[in-house]
Amino acid sequence: MEKSIDTVFLLGAGASAPLGLPITKGFLSDFKPSNNQLIELLNVIMEYLGVDDIEDLDIEKVFSILSEIEGLKDSLIGYYLSSKPHGGNIIQSNFISSATHAINSFSLVGEKLFIELKKFILNKLSNFSHKKAFDLYYSLFDDYDFNLKPLILFTTNYDLILEEAFSPKSSDIHPAWIEKGVKDIYLGFKLKSILPVFEFEIDRIYQPNTVSILKLHGSINWRPYEDLIILGDKNPPNDPDVPFLIYPGYKGVADEEPYFSLHFALLDVLPKVKNLVTIGFAFRDSYINTIIRHALSMNKDLKLYVIAPYFPSDSYFPFLQEAFGERVVHHRLKVVLDDDKAFLKNDEEIVENLFDLIES
Repeated sequence: MEKSIDTVFLLGAGASAPLGLPITKGFLSDFKPSNNQLIELLNVIMEYLGVDDIEDLDIEKVFSILSEIEGLKDSLIGYYLSSKPHGGNIIQSNFISSATHAINSFSLVGEKLFIELKKFILNKLSNFSHKKAFDLYYSLFDDYDFNLKPLILFTTNYDLILEEAFSPKSSDIHPAWIEKGVKDIYLGFKLKSILPVFEFEIDRIYQPNTVSILKLHGSINWRPYEDLIILGDKNPPNDPDVPFLIYPGYKGVADEEPYFSLHFALLDVLPKVKNLVTIGFAFRDSYINTIIRHALSMNKDLKLYVIAPYFPSDSYFPFLQEAFGERVVHHRLKVVLDDDKAFLKNDEEIVENLFDLIES
């Protein structure tokens, strides 16, 4: 089965942009905290990250900082302050009491900001046209032969656009995909009793008639449940207190499930294919960059086709281009959806068929 695959895809935030969803930076441009304490904390985070404008804030980094604040009470300092006896020296006792109060207050503000951000994000990520999600991906992969080979889509997005495009709420698989030969939509979950539980089977992604949607950074409808990871329904949760699983890519090696198995799948696939096509991916995830560089080094037949109009200043893409020369091809195009037709364009060029950009 593996020999039948020639091309795999990696989708970043730019792949969702045609449906009106923001990229990682710019996500918070219209976020308004509800009180002055939250505004002050957000300003401190911006200063810490060296950001002058809220539009330049990276949402994943903000979440990571807030997670650290949330864990402050359980840190060594928090443990020391909470366990230290308050008797004895009155100065020491007052200090410990004040410090404990400050940590608790700071944690509560961080928790409140975390909840407001989650509510804001859930609303953003659910605000897209389900019909246009189908139109976008059906148009991009209209010429794909699902009967001969699987379609493997890696993505760093945690929205539900891909699920909606291939398997809308009204049916298991959209009838139009079934007509093209799609028989299975694989997300890495297996039904156990009545719960879809993450239990990755790598052989599944190599089966023809299969579309694999492998969400490297997690999803807003994945839930921790005891020691399991379960798949929620296709409606984003409307309660920001409900936990969901998102992995900040800049944090390095993904060594916990479900991220470990999904990144391993990328590492497993790339040595077996001729083409990796990225769409709207900024090359800011250090671990994915490492996997791609390793694959290009080991698989001399592999070419990297990059579809993105531009890159942020902290992108790793220039280093890949310098290291691998002609095997790294940059198409300065963005995906556009006009009515029900997707195409690639910039100010000077229009490409109607995605596969025209890939050498056969």
